Amino acid sequence: MIYPNTYAGTFLSRPNRFIAHAELDGEAVVAHVKNTGRCQELLIPGAKVVLQRAKNPSRKTGFDLISVWKGARLINMDSQAPNTVFLEYLRAGRYMEDITLIKPEARYKSSRFDFYIESRQRKAFIEVKGVTLEENGVVLFPDAPTERGVRHLQELSECVREGYEAYIIFVIQMSDVRYFTPNIKTHPAFGDALVAAAKAGVHIVAFDCTVTESSLAIGNTVPVRLPEEPDPALKKRTNIYDYQRPLGKIEDAPEQRADFITQYDAGSKADMVRFGMLLGEHLIERTGFEARKEILCAFHAMRRWLRKETNYHEARNIAFGDLYREAREENNPVKERFYRTMAQIACIPHCKHHALWATDFAVTLINRMLPGDLGEVKKERAIHLALIKQAMSDQEEANGQHCF
Repeated sequence: MIYPNTYAGTFLSRPNRFIAHAELDGEAVVAHVKNTGRCQELLIPGAKVVLQRAKNPSRKTGFDLISVWKGARLINMDSQAPNTVFLEYLRAGRYMEDITLIKPEARYKSSRFDFYIESRQRKAFIEVKGVTLEENGVVLFPDAPTERGVRHLQELSECVREGYEAYIIFVIQMSDVRYFTPNIKTHPAFGDALVAAAKAGVHIVAFDCTVTESSLAIGNTVPVRLPEEPDPALKKRTNIYDYQRPLGKIEDAPEQRADFITQYDAGSKADMVRFGMLLGEHLIERTGFEARKEILCAFHAMRRWLRKETNYHEARNIAFGDLYREAREENNPVKERFYRTMAQIACIPHCKHHALWATDFAVTLINRMLPGDLGEVKKERAIHLALIKQAMSDQEEANGQHCF
């Protein structure tokens, strides 16, 4: 995105949300502020700003205020820019491949999302939010309460439940930041809604931007950190060692399961992630089912988590979105259980106990493939025990690099 006719100025005052007084080449000028947010930490008297001359010479305000320097950091303030640069990013094929339709301002129920896209493999709604609030390298949204933003998150979750993919994209209008997190001090309900949306399968993605005085472009992905989920009561109600209700009826080998739990208790979460990838590879080989794109993406995210290149949400979003949707839509009961097992595996970076639950789901998968065959169940449990020992004893071999 290019801004022609830009000039360096000095911010003086902001009499209302829409107007700024600035100094340009020693003269006072009036500029339209292209962001109605508070921006109190940015628009400080004396701050260096970037002004763009208005195209219409008869306009009351001769300039637009588009960027501001915060120390050595240049921050773009144009609230319309995030949609523009993300659309450029989409059209360039840098985020999703084989897009056949991009529909801006797409209506869904009572919301209007920024984009609806289709490709050969997906139908997705996308909402884009611009981020200008930064504190010590951490970027936050929103800078003021936004009930509209909460509603968007709730209806993106509805999209997922109806079989669509859904994304909320935070375009950080600056570079060189540490991570993104919701601003729960300013609007706790937005933070709660973002956590709920992630659990529902909405993809939460943040990008920084390359910012100059005359341009803006999407840069790199930025880690997303969600608030700790308030689950003490859940932990009191749930014994992770018990068989979980979604498993249904299970024919198992309790003594071998107990042997597995002994190893499980001694291992770290990283050990369990490595184990999960080995278990997934084993199940694909045993069932003969295809390692579909969703599974490959989940395992790629798990490898990135092991290398500390992403947080747990990347893999968990695939589990709650793509893999659980495949399970819900699958008519073959064996394949249904296969996808649910893979979803449990993808959730391991979130919580270690998903590794134990994945083995239980794998046993029910064997129950469905070979009903009443306890010998095959015992063989499966023996494989689980061997794989967890491998994951815990030989990290180089078990780090998932050889998977798929």
